[in-house]
Amino acid sequence: MSDVWTFDPGYRPDDPRHGLSPDELSAFYLSRPTTWLIRCTYGPDGLAKRNDALAAHIAYYSARRDQIRFVGPIVKDDGETPIGSFVMVDADSRKAAEEFIAGEGFVQAGMISKIEIKRFVETSLNERRQLEMTPDPSKELFLCELIDGPDGAEKRKSTGPAHHA
Repeated sequence: MSDVWTFDPGYRPDDPRHGLSPDELSAFYLSRPTTWLIRCTYGPDGLAKRNDALAAHIAYYSARRDQIRFVGPIVKDDGETPIGSFVMVDADSRKAAEEFIAGEGFVQAGMISKIEIKRFVETSLNERRQLEMTPDPSKELFLCELIDGPDGAEKRKSTGPAHHA
């Protein structure tokens, strides 16, 4: 990794990331809390088991709300039918994230067929926790996951400024 920027990343002068070299920026992101995105997808009988497992699911997350940045159901495009759940959780390691989700009520009830865990770096300078916010009932919430292709690092050189702006 070069210590010389080949593009202006677009951070404002009041942003602590402004003017950082690539190595300094990497160190900044690595200093952020270790956060994991965990997506659980219901198995074929998951929805049928949901009502019986819901109390344990809610109790588990309620007891761990200090670790949770976001939690909620994943629904079909009809906006109503649950097909899984999503949680963003602070955990020191992948193993800790795996242990966290293993104790969750829906997982314990055997209704989850697939669990995906990905490390996430919170780039916002303000720590946000969904359980401390009041949702706007007039808005739907969508998660858009964008994964770089094989030439993503190279393309970031030209798309970085517009992305950060």
